[in-house]
Amino acid sequence: MGSKFNINKQNTEYSLKLLTAQGHLYSRTKFIGYTGLILDVIPILLKFWVKNQNIIDFTVIIVTVLSIILAQYEKHKIKQAAKIQELFDIKIFGLPWNEILAGEKPNIELINKNSQKNKHMHYKDWYNNPKMDSENLNILICQRSNVSWNIELHKICRYSLGSLLFLLFVVCLFFIFLENRYLPALNKAVIVLLPLIVKCINLYIGFGTLQKNEKSLLSKIDKSIQTLDNIDSKWTLRNIQDYIFNNIRCSSILVPDWIHSLTKNKQEKANNEAMEGIKDILKEHLS
Repeated sequence: MGSKFNINKQNTEYSLKLLTAQGHLYSRTKFIGYTGLILDVIPILLKFWVKNQNIIDFTVIIVTVLSIILAQYEKHKIKQAAKIQELFDIKIFGLPWNEILAGEKPNIELINKNSQKNKHMHYKDWYNNPKMDSENLNILICQRSNVSWNIELHKICRYSLGSLLFLLFVVCLFFIFLENRYLPALNKAVIVLLPLIVKCINLYIGFGTLQKNEKSLLSKIDKSIQTLDNIDSKWTLRNIQDYIFNNIRCSSILVPDWIHSLTKNKQEKANNEAMEGIKDILKEHLS
């Protein structure tokens, strides 16, 4: 079933290799996603500047094939990053590896190839130490911090996308009410930006779905913590870990790195306060 919970393992050389490797892979995956967005716009731009329909048709075929390849490559890289992060978690939590869900463990060559030693310090103390007497409670509190962290990030992304879409809508209305000479330019702009707008709408919906599911999971975790229900079962912890792996870390809806950087300090403070609050509740409950 695995070994015991050991928070001190998170700062070993190997653990920091795992964290920097997954971070590097996720960043590369986001770049692939941005490249796919640019490719989607190219055929539309060509319609305005190129008169030869054969060139446009050929470009559409090439872009379509490249987009399909990039999408599959993106999924593959996300799965690799998620598996490396999962390997880090089970090393700390002492949970078994779920081969049915995650497949084979990532090999050392993949980890070494993507590990960045100069960034090890950025990943130290990944989890705050709950310092509870119960091993399972310690794991559950760490899992909770994973879920709550992602809820906040996804909320920020959803609000940002919603604001951007609303701003675009207002700008379009503004130009519509101006003189007719602006309408051709507006039409061209909307046509060119249409793939990006559709992508933003899909992301907005996707972040909302993630948030809803994460809040549901967080509610169940909080109930288990407060009532001490099912915390003696490693399989309950493994099921929560499976959800985090499959529905959050393997999701193709990724948070941009700059949002991670801007919100990191605030998120860490909020997590620390939440953890202290949970520990106070548990101490009263267990006393």
